[in-house]
Amino acid sequence: MREINGNEAGSRARLAAEILAVSAALGTFFAILGPFGSHRLGWPLVWMVWTGMMLAGALFAKLAVALVTRLTPDAGAARWIGAVTALIATPLTLLLVGFEAAFGGEIRFGGLPVKAFNVAVITFAIVSVSWLAEQRRQQAPAAGPSPFLRRMPARLAGGALYAVSAEDHYLRLHTSRGEDVILMRMSDAVAELQSVDGIRTHRSWWVAREGVD
Repeated sequence: MREINGNEAGSRARLAAEILAVSAALGTFFAILGPFGSHRLGWPLVWMVWTGMMLAGALFAKLAVALVTRLTPDAGAARWIGAVTALIATPLTLLLVGFEAAFGGEIRFGGLPVKAFNVAVITFAIVSVSWLAEQRRQQAPAAGPSPFLRRMPARLAGGALYAVSAEDHYLRLHTSRGEDVILMRMSDAVAELQSVDGIRTHRSWWVAREGVD
């Protein structure tokens, strides 16, 4: 259990690191461009503002995707992208206006629609690219079956693998069709099970996620 929790914590840490890296990269890009007159802030303040905007955008995106996916699970691509874009761009526009006010900029309500449109265009582009990347990831061919599964005895073949436990020089296979043993080292088995969704919970046990109740 501690190892499972550790892996989940590691996944969250990697995701956070990726978000920070992407936000810093996009923040640098927009800081160099200096849109909306932000170049007047000068470095490093303009970079800090845009990186903060990108981090906020990542948070808004997470909430927007969860909300749209839950409320309209069957929405088409155009509707999904449009809804997510609107939910991200609206608070980002208000945040941008807040930044401008905080750093002495003049708030011109007459120009707010133009500012909102520009933020929406940028957001739409980022959301569209992210959506296309996710579609490609989902359509990518799945990895081939684990070579370990081909080692299963004939009477267990085709069954779901729940766990593998070590017994001296043998491994006991726990499956939906029963149990049996094969001659193999646990370390070799774990190496061959890399493509299967599971985890080594103990030096003598490997457990598939499908086998966790």
